[in-house]
Amino acid sequence: MDPVRFTPPLYEQRYEFVKAYIEAHKPKKVADLGCSECTLLHKLKFWDYIEELVGVDIDEDILRRKGHTLTPLPFHYLDPLERALSVTLYHGSVTEKDPALLGFDLITCIELIEHLETKDLEQFQDVLFGFMAPKAVVISTPNVEFNVLFSEKTRFRHPDHKFEWSRKEFQSW
Repeated sequence: MDPVRFTPPLYEQRYEFVKAYIEAHKPKKVADLGCSECTLLHKLKFWDYIEELVGVDIDEDILRRKGHTLTPLPFHYLDPLERALSVTLYHGSVTEKDPALLGFDLITCIELIEHLETKDLEQFQDVLFGFMAPKAVVISTPNVEFNVLFSEKTRFRHPDHKFEWSRKEFQSW
């Protein structure tokens, strides 16, 4: 069986979805939880109506490997229009209530929740929707129904995944 290829790749489709949402709703404050290598933040720093970008990740090593300074340490990016953009990276857990993550127009969680243990997923749900309460949230997670299309014989698509849901399970959550 030939490996399944998505065109464009799935990760790019996820980013395009977020970019389309941003184009339609023009949020000023955006946070990416589980930002990992900050790929999404890098793509969003050029949108002129975004004034603040925040990334949070629990993996301090991945933030350091990419040469990021762990924060809270904001820096200001000036684009050709001389618009100041505040970008802050935090080393921390998405299950903790942090006042720095209040007041956001959009919070993204791209391929994050499947890495959380059950107890952490419950805490995360309370923190995100109860404490942070952003105007909008975009969450993506692998769809277990598509796993049969992949040639690998592993249970999950990534060794760190704790679960992979069907569409119905995700909607129920």
